[in-house]
Amino acid sequence: MKKKFVHYFTDFIIHSPTSGRPEYTATNELLPATKTVPSLVQPKKGVMIVKNKVIATSSGRPIFFYKGNCVTISILPTLFHTRNVNGSSGNIHFRGDVEIEGEVEAGIRVEAERNILVEQALNKASMSASGAGITRKNILNSGISAGVHTMLIVELDQMLQTIHHNIEKLSALLKQLVLSSSFKSSHISSNNLQPLIHKLVEKKMKHFPFLVKKYAERIKKEEANIKEKDWREVGAELLTLFLTVSTHPVSLHTITQLNHKIKQLCELSETQAESDSYIQIENASTSLSMRVEIFLF
Repeated sequence: MKKKFVHYFTDFIIHSPTSGRPEYTATNELLPATKTVPSLVQPKKGVMIVKNKVIATSSGRPIFFYKGNCVTISILPTLFHTRNVNGSSGNIHFRGDVEIEGEVEAGIRVEAERNILVEQALNKASMSASGAGITRKNILNSGISAGVHTMLIVELDQMLQTIHHNIEKLSALLKQLVLSSSFKSSHISSNNLQPLIHKLVEKKMKHFPFLVKKYAERIKKEEANIKEKDWREVGAELLTLFLTVSTHPVSLHTITQLNHKIKQLCELSETQAESDSYIQIENASTSLSMRVEIFLF
C-alpha cells in the first residue's frame, strides 16, 4: 500500500459567513438580505480541526456529507494494489476505495464498500463496488456490479429508523411508569424491566414486534452481503430484548444504549450511501459475455 502523510487540505478552510447586500425592487422597495448562518463542521474518522483548517490524520480520500446546516468530514481509506490480483494475492475486500494498477485475473473477486478502479484488464473475474466500478482496459467474461451493497444499507437504514422512533416512544412510557408511585410500590425491579416492556409493547405497540422480526429476517437472509457486524449485532440485541426472555437484567440504561447504537448506525449508513453508483468501461471485446448490475441513488 502506498504511504501518504498527514497533510492540510489547503483548499478547504472554514470561513465565517459574510452578510449579504440588500437590494431594491423595480418600485424602489427595499429587499433585505437573507440572514446568513454559519455551517456546523463536524470532524469524523481520520479528521481533526485546528483553528479554521481541516487536517487529515490518516491517509485516504476526504469525503463530505451534507445534512441541513451540518457538514461532516471524514477520511475514506484507499487500498493501492500495484501488481496483478491473482491466486497469490487472493481476493480483495476492503472498507473503502480500491485502486488496482495491474490486472484482475481469472477466478478472482474484488469487493469494495466504495469505489473500485482497475487500470488493466478484468479477465474472467468479478468486481462489486458500492460506489463506482471503473475499468481502464479490456474486460472479458466478467461480472461487474455497482451499488448493490449501498441499496441494502439504505433498506436496512429505513427499517432501523422506524425501530429507533418506536424505541424512543417506549423509553418515554417506561420513564413515566418507573417514576410513578404505583411502580415504586410494586415488586418489579428497575433493573429487570423486560416483563413490563413486553406488556407495554403488547398493549400500546402491537406492530413493533413485527418490525423487529422483519429486520432480523432481512439480516439473516442477506448475511453474506452484510460486511459490517454492527447490523447483525443490533438485530441480535433487538431479538433478545423484545422477542425473547433475556437472561441478563434489562434496565432503562440497556434500552438507551441500544437506541444510541441504532442512531449511530443510521448516521453511518447515511454517509455510506452518499456517493452515486455507476459503471465506467473503457474497452470491451466483441466476444464479451458480461453481467452488469447498476443500482442508482
